[in-house]
Amino acid sequence: MTAPRKPRFTSKTASALVLSLLLVLGLYARCFMCWTSPLPFGDGGLFFKMIEALIRHKFALPAYVNYNGEAIPFAYPPFGIYAAAFLHALFGGSILGVMKIVPAVVSTFSILPVYGIGKETLGEKEALLAATFFAFYTPGYNWVVMGGGVTRAWGYFWALMALFAYFRYRNTRSNHWLLATGAFAGLTGLSHPGTVFWLALMLGTIMLADATFPFRKRIVVLLETGAVGLLTLSPWAVTIISRKQMPALLNALHTGHSNWYAGAVVLFPWGIKLILTPWVDSWSGAFSLVGLWNEKYPQRWWLAGALLFTFVAAPRAATRFAAVWIALLAAIGTELALRSIKSKKAAFGLIVVVGLYLSLSASIATLNLARLSVLPQQVAGMDWANQHLKTGASILVLPQREGWGNNYLGEWMPALTNFRVACLPQGTEWTGEFEKRVQAAKTLWQASRGGAKGLRTWLERAPCKPQFVWLADLPEQALLVNSLADDEHFHLLYADKHNAFFAIVH
Repeated sequence: MTAPRKPRFTSKTASALVLSLLLVLGLYARCFMCWTSPLPFGDGGLFFKMIEALIRHKFALPAYVNYNGEAIPFAYPPFGIYAAAFLHALFGGSILGVMKIVPAVVSTFSILPVYGIGKETLGEKEALLAATFFAFYTPGYNWVVMGGGVTRAWGYFWALMALFAYFRYRNTRSNHWLLATGAFAGLTGLSHPGTVFWLALMLGTIMLADATFPFRKRIVVLLETGAVGLLTLSPWAVTIISRKQMPALLNALHTGHSNWYAGAVVLFPWGIKLILTPWVDSWSGAFSLVGLWNEKYPQRWWLAGALLFTFVAAPRAATRFAAVWIALLAAIGTELALRSIKSKKAAFGLIVVVGLYLSLSASIATLNLARLSVLPQQVAGMDWANQHLKTGASILVLPQREGWGNNYLGEWMPALTNFRVACLPQGTEWTGEFEKRVQAAKTLWQASRGGAKGLRTWLERAPCKPQFVWLADLPEQALLVNSLADDEHFHLLYADKHNAFFAIVH
């Protein structure tokens, strides 16, 4: 009788173990602060109301969602909203709990298509290195793990899956991978409008420039992929077109930070910005630059081109979309460094040190992200308002920091309470008042620096007429609290170590 054969430890087993470890550490880096934060990181108030509306309508797509006292057209790509609503219905718990964990989990699983892209374009070892860099590259996921990540995370995941499927098709010539490419592209469009715009430009350029196919074949591949993608998202597209909500969606796509497209002139951010800054991702930028000198890989030039193209085509979220190309370049940069080290122990030590540094720095970045979110004492301020102020009142939430997009407390308050936040820009991307609200928010920040007098002047000219003022960033705003308390136009209702509420005397 022969002894049973011992299972062999193959390279596939090793890759599976490494990927499993990356998924565990990547999820920890993204999510270890999720449950200590009272609300999802950063933004997400409008998405919270969308999920509520979807559940209330028994998963039929509503025509509008009520947010901050306004009827907002429900024209947003609904995949992430449906996914959150189904998970809430399936597992119970709170919607906020789903919004905390799902973006981090989906973002973590995005590591897998990056590994797949690396394997199809570079090789197994390089794919594992790229997956490692991507797992802990914070610009690739910091906006994705926020509350708004219930849509952004899915959009980026499906976009990466579409890229992987195309490269797989390119190597296997199997038509089902071409079909998958189009389907994943369609799912991207069903998840996030900005991401599908980048994917369409990126994937279309890659297909047309792919010299492995004759030019006529490239055109056919592009048209077939586009047709499958359009077919995938057609049920939703037909719905919003029939409701005449397409103008609202297009209007929303043209709104946002005024300096988004200034990023287009920064054509070498992975080298200049990330290396010179003391931020946590500098090693990814450094190794990606080293990759340009690795002559073993002619692919480095199209990777660099894809990186530059991302900053030109989609500067609004270029750091996120460029993460996959930075990770691939960093992988071949690391390969060059490892090849130059003669000792296997030294090479292994380099991998361990880089991996530990990236994991630790990503965790620190998540900790800093949590600090920018709504704090427990600010949630307590909402509770006080619910108990003592008139339902439906208009409250001016003074900005916690400069920039309308950073006023997360103002964004969450109308989602979690029955109050309206005066001059809030969020949500008005769909109603045509966005630019006016953004301008009002900018002037509010400047006026609040001038104390009670500056705030009075702003209120006289503002397009909104709030009844109350809430300062929720004490003791940093203590001087402004004292100024309002000494002014007869403001009546102090409540103050503690963290919050102060004033009634506006008209």
